[in-house]
This record gives sequence, C-alpha cells and structure tokens, in this order.
Amino acid sequence: MKTLVTNVRLALLVLTLLGSLASCKKDSEPDPSKNDPVFVGKRWKMSSMIVSPAVDLDGDGTADPDWLVFMPECAKDDITIFKSDGTIGGEAGQVCPDEEPTSSTSTWTYDQNAKKFTIKDGSEVDVYDVVEVSSSTLTVKATAEDEGQEITVLLTWKAQ
Repeated sequence: MKTLVTNVRLALLVLTLLGSLASCKKDSEPDPSKNDPVFVGKRWKMSSMIVSPAVDLDGDGTADPDWLVFMPECAKDDITIFKSDGTIGGEAGQVCPDEEPTSSTSTWTYDQNAKKFTIKDGSEVDVYDVVEVSSSTLTVKATAEDEGQEITVLLTWKAQ
C-alpha cells in the first residue's frame, strides 16, 4: 500500500509540474540563436509519460505504463515552450482554448555534455537524463527509488 501511495504522489508531482509548465501565459518567442539547443523556441506537446515498472494507478487490476491518460483532458494538448532566456512558457491547447493562463517562474537549463536537463520551479529542482533531443522529439528520464525498487519515468514531447 505504501508503494501505491508513493507512486500516486510521484504521478501527482509529475502531473502538477507538467500542468504548471503547460498552462503558462502565451508569449512571443524570438527565433532561437545558433547556440541554443534544437528544442529551444519550439512548441512542444507531451506525447507520453511512461512509468516502469508499470503500476496499477487506478486500482482496476491492470498495470498502467502510460500515465499520460491520467492527465486532465484540458492539459493533454497544452503546449510547452522552452525559451532561449531559460524560462518556460506555454499555451492552452484546443480542448480548452479559453483556459486561464497562469504565470510561471519555472526555468530550465540543459547541460549538453552531461546530457542533463534541469527544471526549477520555486524551490523544487528536478534533474532529468536526456534520452533523445532533436528538432522533433525531446525525451527525458527521471528515476526514483521506492522501498528498494527503482522507478523510471520517461517523458516525451513532440514538436508541433
């Protein structure tokens, strides 16, 4: 039971972070400079949130590997923009286009040599291993340990 509670907390943390990133106020973004990573300034939509090992998050007896299905419908098509100034912006998606934007103080950094992607939101700092980065796909991985078992979350965004 403790593992399920911990997994639910992890899922809620990830979903909260993603929701806060994707619901940021829409801003115009200048063209990224040649020194910026290829993902900077693009419009990104989350395409998957794979958890391994899969956990029965909803209690239906079936393990749930892709937790994106548990995101609120209004958040599933929201856009995230990693801006060249190190801040994170976003846009409401088509499902709920009138969604009220929230301001965000979230920032990002990317260490290309170490392949580490860091997101800071207030006092929260999350560091991800970069699995894939291209002009069309950004995939990062986070790991945590729960009662001796390693849990991996693989987040993938696709360029829009």
